[in-house]
Amino acid sequence: METGSINNRRNEIVEANLVAGIDIRKIHDFGIGTYIRYLLNGLSRSNQLPEVAFRLYTESCYTPDLRQFPPRRFPVVQMASGKKSPLQGTLPGSQDLKFYHAPHYLTPDAGKAPLILTVHDCIHLVP
Repeated sequence: METGSINNRRNEIVEANLVAGIDIRKIHDFGIGTYIRYLLNGLSRSNQLPEVAFRLYTESCYTPDLRQFPPRRFPVVQMASGKKSPLQGTLPGSQDLKFYHAPHYLTPDAGKAPLILTVHDCIHLVP
């Protein structure tokens, strides 16, 4: 059994017709983190999406426990840590993405991939 350590996971993507990017930088947070954990659990149990690989983007300072997710179907891409660095430049491997899902309004540049943004709280819109 492979460990949950990102450094020990094999990051080759399973032969997939579609590669979707998911921002998991906030996986340890309460609200957004709960959403991400439930989303990943649901996707990993779904038999409806057998030919989809989910590339998980995180910062190098986060090491989520990903043992329950097959590493070839859920490869992890670590981005540089820091408050602004993940937001600078284009996501690594974004040219392969069919879409990029961000559960937070601060998101890196997904290149030409369509962005799916989930808004959890509109308090930031109040002046």
